[in-house]
Amino acid sequence: ASIISCKKDEEDATTPSPTEDVTPTPTEEPGNESVVSFLKVGSEHTYHKNSFFGTDTIKTKVEEQINDNTFLVRNYSNGVYFPTQYVRIDGNDLKYSFRLRDETIYYTECKFGKPVGTYWTVEKYGKKYNYQITAVDQTINTQDGKINDAIKVQITEQNTTNSAFWYYSPTVGLIGSGNFEDPNTTWGLKNFKIGTQVTKSNLPTPEITYGNFDFIKTGNFWSYYSDDLGGSYTISIISKTTQNIYKVTITGVINQTVYWFEDNGYLMVYEEGENINQADPIYCKENIIKVGQGWSGRTSSNKFFHYTVNSLNADTYIEKDDIYLPCMEINVSEGFFTTQRNYWHKDKGQLLVSGWVTQILTNSNLRQSTLNNNIPFPFEAL
Repeated sequence: ASIISCKKDEEDATTPSPTEDVTPTPTEEPGNESVVSFLKVGSEHTYHKNSFFGTDTIKTKVEEQINDNTFLVRNYSNGVYFPTQYVRIDGNDLKYSFRLRDETIYYTECKFGKPVGTYWTVEKYGKKYNYQITAVDQTINTQDGKINDAIKVQITEQNTTNSAFWYYSPTVGLIGSGNFEDPNTTWGLKNFKIGTQVTKSNLPTPEITYGNFDFIKTGNFWSYYSDDLGGSYTISIISKTTQNIYKVTITGVINQTVYWFEDNGYLMVYEEGENINQADPIYCKENIIKVGQGWSGRTSSNKFFHYTVNSLNADTYIEKDDIYLPCMEINVSEGFFTTQRNYWHKDKGQLLVSGWVTQILTNSNLRQSTLNNNIPFPFEAL
């Protein structure tokens, strides 16, 4: 589930029936234009969520302004949420995406300054939803005072009866869902602080840097064995373009072609048949991220994976050679019951996967004569 998802999980959602089983015509009637003021660097929100798995606390922070109207928001939680999201104000439309550069997947969560009855449709993550404003200027109490300008939006998954009401404010942002007079409300805002940094104008989106990682070079390979996958496979870097986009083949029990490149410190990957704007991170350089931070990615088959950095210097045991190497430990979740940990060495690439799926590195042609502690690098060389 996403911190900005408007379809609540079935086990913890209050799902009122739609007022009518008729899809209205999308509307764009002009209303009193609102001034959206909550998207400022430094803004922080704390939410709570009650579910089958217990109560979770979600903290968000507007960390960086990316361009004129897009901001990087980091989400921190023990649950499975998008660790980072890009939040955009397009006119007075509030939009979200887990990818910065893929313009096709930004979707509208709320329209500010529009009248009751305003309707639009949204497609996100393979599903379609009907949105409709059902009330404006609602009052909601929080621990940090009253919010008097809340907009109530009904969201219904198309071709189902799954429906819920969510609340947004042009001055506070996402508020949540449910009955806010009830302290056990399913999904609600508890505390907030709006930042004071002045929004910049004429700020361009950073260009892709097409840089390098020490372990990425044409000819490098990694061979792994996995009982869970039923055998071995090899990842090989077979070529690169003049732009430093590397073609990578995976052969064995997994067969796939993907493309790797560096973008502002992140190792990005996209699949054969996708384009560069659909790339997602799988690793990042140690100097640009902190423990607890992360990102999300989606495969071409519409599976989501959420990545969170557990450690920047985890002692990683290489069973084959009975040795420990320092690695970045990244937790990867598809859901509450599918979790694995990926271990990346800054010079050698991914050395180990453990958890729900275990993948052991059995061979690689990356080596160096000694490490800092004068222990030979353990992998065999050709």
